Amino acid sequence: MGTKADIAKLKEKKNLYGLINALKDPDADIRSQVAEGLGELKDEAATDALIEALNDDHWSVRRNAAWALGEIGSARAVLYLIGAFKKTWGGIDAYCAEALVKMGRPAVKPLLQAIHGPDSNTRYWSIEALGQIGDARAIEPLIALLSDRDAIIRYSSTKALGAIADSKAFDPLTKSLQDPSDMVKRRAQKSLRKLVSQESAQKIDLQAGKLIKLIAVVETDDGTVKNIEIDVKSPKENTTHE
Repeated sequence: MGTKADIAKLKEKKNLYGLINALKDPDADIRSQVAEGLGELKDEAATDALIEALNDDHWSVRRNAAWALGEIGSARAVLYLIGAFKKTWGGIDAYCAEALVKMGRPAVKPLLQAIHGPDSNTRYWSIEALGQIGDARAIEPLIALLSDRDAIIRYSSTKALGAIADSKAFDPLTKSLQDPSDMVKRRAQKSLRKLVSQESAQKIDLQAGKLIKLIAVVETDDGTVKNIEIDVKSPKENTTHE
């Protein structure tokens, strides 16, 4: 159907429909270049063709299609990008999450629905995207997932809450310090450090690099109370080492 030189000319001339037609080329390398070129043009008219390319049989085409949809930012692509989380082939799930983060607010409600679905990979990457978007609507649903029976979901939720860094998550994350999973407990500590760095640390006027200890009071399952120490550095120092 074409050559790489032909595709270069289409990109140079910003020939939108020529590039869309070239997404059917039998050469996967050409289709991959085309998907990238359509993302660079950022024209919403390419959305449907790129959505179809999410199912391409070559990983680089799928990856570039997801990237291009993020660049274009059409809300019509949101559900298809979330649907692609079920397909773990070639790391497309991570690229779809990145695209949804670029879209921002229009992706939040569909992502909040997806975190309650049956597919664990879809739930994980939806939580990841919500954390990076940072919309306040995600805080309460993510807090609820801290008690999910799947440790991976609890882990991703603690990570997302740390990324959003809202003080509402402080008490729930403190309880996660007693999670049965070590990886969840470690992530809860990291998230709590971020919350303290952005909230409490500023209020007590920490000097750069100063170390304080956060004492978290946690009630265990048997009703006893346990104190847990978390080392926290000032915002400037913490940013340097995260």
